Amino acid sequence: MAYSPFSSSSAFNVPLIKHDVFVSFRGIDIRTSFLSHLTKDLHRNQIDFFVDDKKLHPGDEISPTLLRAIEQSYISLVIFSKHYASSRWCMEELVKIIECMEQYKRIVIPVFYNVDPSHVRHQKGILAEAFDVHKERYEEEIMQSWKSVLKKTANLSGIHYPSKYRNESELIEDIVKNISEKLSHLLSNASESLIGIDEKLNSLERLMEMDPEEVRILGIWGMGGIGKTTIARAIFDRCASRYEGCCFLQNVREELQKSGEHSLYEKLISELLEGEHLLVKGSAHARSMYVKRRLSRKKVFIVLDDVDTLDILDYLIIKQICLAPGSRVIITTRDEQLTAARVHAIYKVQVLSFKSSLELFCLKAFNKSYPENGYKELSEMTVNYTKGNPLALKVLGSFLHSRSIKEWESALRKLKVHPNVDIYNVLKLSYDGLDDSDKNIFLDIAFFFRGEYKDNA
Repeated sequence: MAYSPFSSSSAFNVPLIKHDVFVSFRGIDIRTSFLSHLTKDLHRNQIDFFVDDKKLHPGDEISPTLLRAIEQSYISLVIFSKHYASSRWCMEELVKIIECMEQYKRIVIPVFYNVDPSHVRHQKGILAEAFDVHKERYEEEIMQSWKSVLKKTANLSGIHYPSKYRNESELIEDIVKNISEKLSHLLSNASESLIGIDEKLNSLERLMEMDPEEVRILGIWGMGGIGKTTIARAIFDRCASRYEGCCFLQNVREELQKSGEHSLYEKLISELLEGEHLLVKGSAHARSMYVKRRLSRKKVFIVLDDVDTLDILDYLIIKQICLAPGSRVIITTRDEQLTAARVHAIYKVQVLSFKSSLELFCLKAFNKSYPENGYKELSEMTVNYTKGNPLALKVLGSFLHSRSIKEWESALRKLKVHPNVDIYNVLKLSYDGLDDSDKNIFLDIAFFFRGEYKDNA
């Protein structure tokens, strides 16, 4: 069974992932200097990290909160500094980190900050001094466990400073890049469970990379429930680390109705500039000019999900801000004419093939990629009913999960007369978005051409 870091298995008791990175460090060495700059860059690159912010700890016992944070982090960044090994707290963190690496396949990145990796591996130099002190306080069994995890960590591929780096800025840039690449690999593996998505992401990424020095607005177009938001979120997760600022505005149409365009604008700018514009004093015009100046120098990646009017696209992107070269904007919409009016390229989301549809349906209905014995014909009938729409496949697969053959047969008879309400409500949004004239045309076609081939209609 393939291990997914996003899931929890009761059989293997794998903790859920809640943090991208856990940072293990010795506070007296780097808290107010190197660490503060590193965490700022992690935050700027939208990497979720856990850092113990307590400067002093009562006693030697590591807290349960820290142990859980290590278990729930996909990556542990271990920063070996001058006094790291002199702290029992740090050594117990490291024991837990290596335990999670071996038991849950977590990733460990060691950083040797003004420390020789061979000294860590063999407890030489200043580490030998630390262990001389430990001998007076701790049992030999504890000491051996610490030496073992130090050796295992030092044998991993790590980052050594100063080595090839001219300054700490280059070191931090390399650490963040290393983490981003590993997170991208994680997301790439997670996307394998999204049937047929890899080919879609590769096609969309090629559209994004055309004319790299230009600002490009791309459209993802398709019917309701076909997976536009899923694709947009996946490409955002894959590519966001390449940009200096990014924002994913979900359900724009709904949020516009609830909160208005100014609220959407404030959320967009706040995420792109990390709240900087809120600190600008003066009039609304002064803040607007500041936003335009900052964004004209900052390569950003924006996703506007579920856009149904040109007005909101113009307000948020074209009129209010000035994007720097290399920036990318993606909008998802049901309206092909809307994308044609403003975007440089359109990616049309196609329905799933029968094979992919059957696989997705079975994953929801049977928790595996093929039908149970006795359900093959019924599964194929259900898949044919959905016409390759991912939402319909998921909804019906979940609805029919763990039901008997008779219940399946009854449900399929009912679907021929009354469509599933969850699927109906999503598809009806496309109809509700038409003006009265287009609604009448649609109803005329639906009524008078019943039974005809759709291409003729």
